[in-house]
Amino acid sequence: MIEMRISLPEDMKPLVDARIRDGLYADISDYVRDLIRSDLSVQGEGEPSTELIAALEEGEASGLSDKTFDQIVAEERARFRSS
Repeated sequence: MIEMRISLPEDMKPLVDARIRDGLYADISDYVRDLIRSDLSVQGEGEPSTELIAALEEGEASGLSDKTFDQIVAEERARFRSS
């Protein structure tokens, strides 16, 4: 593993410390690694999440629909409003 030195604005230190104190990360390095992985995933350069893979597989397994895109959107909007 390599070591890198980074500088952050002073007002970010309490935010990073809170993440560690809350037990979300073991240390600053763990937090930065997670941020980098998240950025790579958003940019399409990392591995897709297991949730995304599961959703894609579920969609493929469900087959094609006879409904138009507009019909699907209208149904989902109605379902969202009723919940």
